[in-house]
Amino acid sequence: MELTQKLNVPEIIREYASRLKGFIQFRVNSVEDAEDVLQEVFYQLAETDHLMKPIDQIAAWLFKVARNRIIDFYRKKKTESLPDYLSDNDDEIEFEDLSSILFDNGSTPETEYLRSMVWTELEKALSELPQNQREVFEMNELQVY
Repeated sequence: MELTQKLNVPEIIREYASRLKGFIQFRVNSVEDAEDVLQEVFYQLAETDHLMKPIDQIAAWLFKVARNRIIDFYRKKKTESLPDYLSDNDDEIEFEDLSSILFDNGSTPETEYLRSMVWTELEKALSELPQNQREVFEMNELQVY
């Protein structure tokens, strides 16, 4: 049955909230993350209702949106950047290029420590790559010109 009129969003939320939350919680790490994803699902429901877009099967649609939001959630987590590094006086240091950390000749105790941490983590990550991918990365990213 295709719905072309406005949905009763509050009723749909009451009916499906607990099932959707359980579905999402099973797939994410924390209750807070599950609640964020659930909120995004219901936001998309409200937007779809506002735009008067038809939904054929509301349950299937909600779980499909939930699955997509979970995938988006993990993609965002995967692509988060390195955290900002702060010096002792809390001035932000901007690292625009990884090579400036790895190959800079400046030598303070802080930069030496940071450089050793980055090299250790980089080596650990590279050791997990297949040999040919590791060589390509090293040739493209680590060769100093």
